Amino acid sequence: MYSPVAVFTYNRQEEIMRVMSALANNIGAEKTDVYVFSNAPLPNVADDAEKVAEIRDKLQQFSSSFRSYTVVCREKNEGSNANMYAGISQVVEQYGRIIVLEDDILTAPSFLPFMNSALDRFEADDDIFSVCGYNPVTAPCSLPGDSFAYDVFRSWGWGTWKRCWDSFSMDEDASVIAGIDLRKAHTEAMMYECGFQRDIPDPENRCIKFLDYRLARLQMAQKKTVIYAKHSCCDNIGMGGAALTTPTCAGYRNDNFDPNDRRSVFRLSREKLNIHSDRAYFYRFRREEFAIAAYEQTNLDRNAMYLNLYYGVARLLAKKNVNPQHVLREYFEQNGWKTAAIYGWGAAGKLLYMLLENTAVKISYIVDRRDISGETSVPCFRHAVDAPAADVLFITAIRDFWDIEEELYGVLPCPLVCMDDMINECLRKADKVEK
Repeated sequence: MYSPVAVFTYNRQEEIMRVMSALANNIGAEKTDVYVFSNAPLPNVADDAEKVAEIRDKLQQFSSSFRSYTVVCREKNEGSNANMYAGISQVVEQYGRIIVLEDDILTAPSFLPFMNSALDRFEADDDIFSVCGYNPVTAPCSLPGDSFAYDVFRSWGWGTWKRCWDSFSMDEDASVIAGIDLRKAHTEAMMYECGFQRDIPDPENRCIKFLDYRLARLQMAQKKTVIYAKHSCCDNIGMGGAALTTPTCAGYRNDNFDPNDRRSVFRLSREKLNIHSDRAYFYRFRREEFAIAAYEQTNLDRNAMYLNLYYGVARLLAKKNVNPQHVLREYFEQNGWKTAAIYGWGAAGKLLYMLLENTAVKISYIVDRRDISGETSVPCFRHAVDAPAADVLFITAIRDFWDIEEELYGVLPCPLVCMDDMINECLRKADKVEK
């Protein structure tokens, strides 16, 4: 079955022309129904109407490139989320499945064969949420076949089925984020982590929640997985233009993408990539697959991360009908932890110590690169590997969590937990009790 393709565009003419030319050159393009959803110009943006009109006119040149070709011209611009949600819903309702491209996703000729093969193969597998053709990681991967599963959604060249899309809504649903395993998300979903740590303490925040983030939240709440191509069938060409994320993305490149790749047969595998199945590739993939180097200035801003943490603590302590100490005690009891260690003796580390001071939790030791022995009576170490045993190590250097975790995972016999995950888990519990 050849899946329909929905392409979403606005006012970037050079990019959308490249995207459509590449899609027309895909193997199987002549058997594919394609829908292009063109967002309307904004009245307060100079020359926007002329740009959009010119794009719509030039899009007609692809009318004979596919099995069928439909250009849907929006009359009002309600934002990219509204354009995409309505377009995907329309196509999925008609066909039961979809492949989605935005106007900066360039595809190789192998893209449609890979996506169609995977959508066919895994359609009845309820554990699979979506399929993605993007992967910039060139490192060797020990997992078999031409694909693998990873437990985080990605929106660069993706596809899904009606069974998944029907469970999605653009309306905010507190039960979705309440169902996410925060510690797992912190380890695997680097790009979206800033969103979780913002939305839990401040669910009413006005930050734009893009469609990909909303879908990632749903996929992780449902405990489903995503099929990824081992060799990238598509790439992002929108990093150097005028898109929202481009100012800090100038150094982005995908060396795992061959625009002339014409493979049509794939050995599909759904073996899970995680920290255990291929540790080296996992660490590369979680950082590079989400282009963290390009996004980290905006998504992983240190000040914003600590602001979210402290706001979460303030909300937890301000609960009128819930005793924060009881919540903390239940959190430790549910995890079976009686002793804890603290990594980092800055403001966050000292705050954590005070939070735990009046509980039954024993602080076994503190790790800090400085000599802090004169500041506390708790045993202090400069390196965690030199420290005694503890049931859990809380990392309060939250901006550096991933580097610290990579260094210590498997070296210490206890779980490594970021402090903001602990606070947010307790906050979710307190919010539930309060309601």
